[in-house]
Amino acid sequence: MTELDKAYLAGLFDGEGSVHLGYYRHQKSSKLYPRLTISIGNNVRSVLDWVRVIMGVGGVYSCRSARGNCQEQFKWQATCAGARLFLREVLPYLKIKQDKAARLLAEEAALVRPNKRGDVAQVGRAPDS
Repeated sequence: MTELDKAYLAGLFDGEGSVHLGYYRHQKSSKLYPRLTISIGNNVRSVLDWVRVIMGVGGVYSCRSARGNCQEQFKWQATCAGARLFLREVLPYLKIKQDKAARLLAEEAALVRPNKRGDVAQVGRAPDS
C-alpha cells in the first residue's frame, strides 16, 4: 500500500467513517471481550470494494433504507485485528478522527491480553453498563 493510498483511506475515513470500541459476550464461556469496530459508508460500492482489497480485511455490506425512495448505501466494516491494522496504517494521516482513533487503540490495547497463539485469552474489566 502506498503512502498516497493511506492518505486517501484516511480522508475517506475522516469524512465517511466511524470507530467504536464495544464489548461482546462469548456464547460458550460468557466472558466479555472488547471489539474494536470501524466502518466507512458510501453509495459507491466500488470504492468500498477497493478499501477491502487494498486492506485485505473487512467486508462490504448493503444497507438498504427503511424508506424505499432512498439510494442504496454500502458499508465496509472491519473488527478487532482488521480494525487495528486499518487504524495503524491511516493514523498519521487522519485530521478529524485522529485523537479518537488513537485513544480507542490505546484503550483496546490495555484490555486485550493475547495467549500463546495470539488469540485473546483474557480481558481487563469492562466498564460498568
